[in-house]
Amino acid sequence: MRRFDIEARAVVRSAQDEAKRRGDRHVGSEHLMLALLALPALAIAAGAGADAARAALDQLDRSALWAIGIDTDAIADLAPIGHRLVRRPRGRLMFTRGARRAVVSAATQAAELGESTITSPLLLIGLLDAEPPDAALQVMRQLGVDVAGLRASLAPSRAG
Repeated sequence: MRRFDIEARAVVRSAQDEAKRRGDRHVGSEHLMLALLALPALAIAAGAGADAARAALDQLDRSALWAIGIDTDAIADLAPIGHRLVRRPRGRLMFTRGARRAVVSAATQAAELGESTITSPLLLIGLLDAEPPDAALQVMRQLGVDVAGLRASLAPSRAG
């Protein structure tokens, strides 16, 4: 069984915090992405940081709500009231299928490399291996991240 290194553990905790901050009941690939892009080295490699990704994710959420007929601008004045009424999730949050796939992909990569730990770059590679309509992948593409190029730049050479 592969373990997370210290930085990757911090990323998972940060992803849980991101989910709680957004009022989400599960940790999704988008929360992992935000936590990973908060790391300076990975933000530089991706060409986008957590703040830009957070804004793009918010826009993606607004677009999804608009698609089902909810005008977020019309209800913006109610947000402070609603914010106080929404219960924030507490404790550890479960991972969504997409987030679990990213972790499994990172563990597989680590095993193939003969590594005993899962690192933050391997977690990001796991996210990049997602299939559409994954939210993290959509946000990265919206930010203009060259997903294939980023994956190639992060991929360590195989043990041989």
